Order: sequence, then structure tokens, then C-alpha cells
Amino acid sequence: MKLGELLIEKGWICLAQLTYCLHLQKKLQCKLGIIMVERGLLTESQLIQALHEQLGLPYASMFEATLDPNLNRYIPALVARKYCLIPIRKINGKLIVAMDDPLNGEVIRLIGDGSGLDISPVLAAKSEIVSAISSIYSFE
Repeated sequence: MKLGELLIEKGWICLAQLTYCLHLQKKLQCKLGIIMVERGLLTESQLIQALHEQLGLPYASMFEATLDPNLNRYIPALVARKYCLIPIRKINGKLIVAMDDPLNGEVIRLIGDGSGLDISPVLAAKSEIVSAISSIYSFE
């Protein structure tokens, strides 16, 4: 199901709002969800919940995660900030990375090549990732 259809089904937006945002999306070349959050039609939490349901990707809350500052050696601060992502766990040679865009295969390959690890992306709220980046990379 498309994101807009899911949001209408949930009753969070109406068809007119979706149509307007789709028009803006074409004009601005920006993601639909971001447009809706910036316009105040959705909260970031609602967007993350809808994307979690739509994509079937695991979700990580940075408020609940225990971040290991030693993991920052796998992803430089510049890369974390540029692509809005943060390493949250390393399990059996896999680096679990919270991302606001966990479908960006190019970035996943980039951090996999740079870290030498298999990357397992999880969905997380952009604002939470930005806050976590400030915390884990505070001394760089």
C-alpha cells in the first residue's frame, strides 16, 4: 500500500491533503512524508509508525536505545550527520544502523564498505537520530 493511502486509511489525512502534498512533492522533489510533517499534517511519530507499517522494517527509538560510543569508529561523524544515521548495535559481525531513510541502498553500501561490516538498517525518527548523533559524536 502506498504511504498516502495508508495515511488516509488511518484517518490522519484526507484526500485533498494528499493531493496537495503530492503536487508539492513533484514541485519540490522531496519525500512525501517530510512534506506532510513540515506542513503540520502529521507528527514525526505518525510518519515513522506509518513507514514502519508500510515498509515492514524494524523501528528503533533512540530514547530507548543504549548507544555505545565505541561504535562511532565504524561511521565517521561527517557521514552520520550527512546521511542522518547512527550505529546502535553490533551483533555477530553486523552493524545495526538507525536511519531516517533505511531504503537508501547507496548509503548502506557506503557505510558497509567503510566499516567492513554487514549493515542492517532500522527505521528511526530523524529528530531522535540528530539528537543521538550530538550525543555519541560529542567529542569529535
